[in-house]
Amino acid sequence: MDEASLEKWLARALREVRETIERSSLNHERRSYTMEEAARALSISDSTVRRMVRSGAIRSVRIGKRMVVPASEVTRLLTPKPIPQRNKAPKRVAPLQDELAAMRASVKRR
Repeated sequence: MDEASLEKWLARALREVRETIERSSLNHERRSYTMEEAARALSISDSTVRRMVRSGAIRSVRIGKRMVVPASEVTRLLTPKPIPQRNKAPKRVAPLQDELAAMRASVKRR
């Protein structure tokens, strides 16, 4: 292999390595957040995150002396939830009309 083809081969290999590194760093997803990072991601205070962890509203994991919040918890809290539709109470118009008619009839009988 002559020097020119070796340089081309090395340049192509280096380019492929760089592209692979860029792709892997762009696709890298976080697995956990510190309490402060979770607070920033959720737009709430650090103390609120800690209070939610203590109450069980947010799951956390202790790693050594640190408490971290799994990324799945942050995603869960940021995912919009559908608003449940309330069942409308059935209208009681007909029964009330029947009662009113019965009351009128009893008044007329007197």
